[in-house]
Amino acid sequence: MGRKFADDINKVAAWIDECPKDKAMIMALFIHWANDDCKEIMRDLHFDNKTIRDVCGLIKYMPLKIINEPYDIKKILNIIHPTQFINLLTLKSIVYKNDLAFLSKIRISLDDIISRGECYNISGLEIDGKDIIKAGIPAGKEVGETLNALLDIVMHHPEMNTREILLEKILGKK
Repeated sequence: MGRKFADDINKVAAWIDECPKDKAMIMALFIHWANDDCKEIMRDLHFDNKTIRDVCGLIKYMPLKIINEPYDIKKILNIIHPTQFINLLTLKSIVYKNDLAFLSKIRISLDDIISRGECYNISGLEIDGKDIIKAGIPAGKEVGETLNALLDIVMHHPEMNTREILLEKILGKK
């Protein structure tokens, strides 16, 4: 058991050597290795809430299987901030060496989506809830459902993220 523990410690030390000097990313590597309760460890170590949120987010998404398709990448961006996604890819490339080429391709796709300004969340749509209500959708749950449906369309077809096209989609739905 002592030899395995020493090998594991050496592995974690190598991971940390490769890791950017970011406390959340380093802690995520430790906790990923320990396979323990993230929030409990972070609270016991008296980390601030933002760092706890960042570390636990990285830990939560480490096992995530990422598909290198723009729509799938945008679905992840809808859940986590682009910076957190980049940090996640960095950690995955440190821990999962066999996936380096694939993770590099995902990073290129991610950079392309961001540089083109493609929409991946409701706030990126060219219309908002007020526009939907003005188009005749009753205020309430249906507005949110409509925004989510439009977001899904736009994530598949970025060129459709114009006010005119989205309003046409709403009016055609009624």
